[in-house]
Amino acid sequence: MMGAAGIQMGTRFIATQESDFEPMWKQAVVNREERQTLAGRGLFGPMRFIRNKRAEEIVERTLEDAPRFYLGEPVESTEAILDLERSGFTDLMDGKEDTALLFGGEVVGRIHDLPTTADLINNIMTEAKMLLETIPGKVLGK
Repeated sequence: MMGAAGIQMGTRFIATQESDFEPMWKQAVVNREERQTLAGRGLFGPMRFIRNKRAEEIVERTLEDAPRFYLGEPVESTEAILDLERSGFTDLMDGKEDTALLFGGEVVGRIHDLPTTADLINNIMTEAKMLLETIPGKVLGK
């Protein structure tokens, strides 16, 4: 089979009923529109954040401290970026959405619900089965 060998669904699984992420974080995933994420240098390397004041501060600091990051070069995080992340985690736990550190992929804006994990997986399997049954005919012209 040609094409993707897997999928990345971390953001999708944040927005499920059983996930242990903060409710504010789950709602941020559901409420945002497409293009409301920003990429910046984070604690674990490149990170994508749900856009808010904290994310904008991290991107601005990345531009100042590690501009080559946006050219794809590996760069070390700086103490200033780490401080922004630490305070963002504190604000997350304190329920301050505008300054909380909220990770989320580009898929925000296409997530509109908080299903159970079982329902989410069942829907993924149903869609995958349908695609596997219909795509060969479209590609091969059957």
